Amino acid sequence: MTIGNSITINYDAVDSTAKDADLNAGEKAALDAGVTTHEGTHAGGGPSILGFVGMHGEHAAYYVESVTYQGLHNTDKTFGLWNESWIGPDKTQLSVEQHREAAIQNAIHPPKQQQQQETPK
Repeated sequence: MTIGNSITINYDAVDSTAKDADLNAGEKAALDAGVTTHEGTHAGGGPSILGFVGMHGEHAAYYVESVTYQGLHNTDKTFGLWNESWIGPDKTQLSVEQHREAAIQNAIHPPKQQQQQETPK
């Protein structure tokens, strides 16, 4: 939760998420870093380079979180914002950004669960 330029991060909840996703120590540390940079992006508040390239709010925060995982060379198993398989000798930067954008859009607008309606008998 971000209020003004102060950040409160519930690392107990983050630890619970890590446990539920069966993350190893390195993956958990990356999750902590990702959540911290995500929330830190919100706390920045004022104009930034991300604003100049058209990124605001949640999109900018998820972008920074994704780049954090990329910089740590750690696939995000929890939210899918970065996958090490997106980059390699035969991959182009454009395809990396397309994967990242699709992951961010999925995080911001998760697919709606199909609700099965019971038919009256």
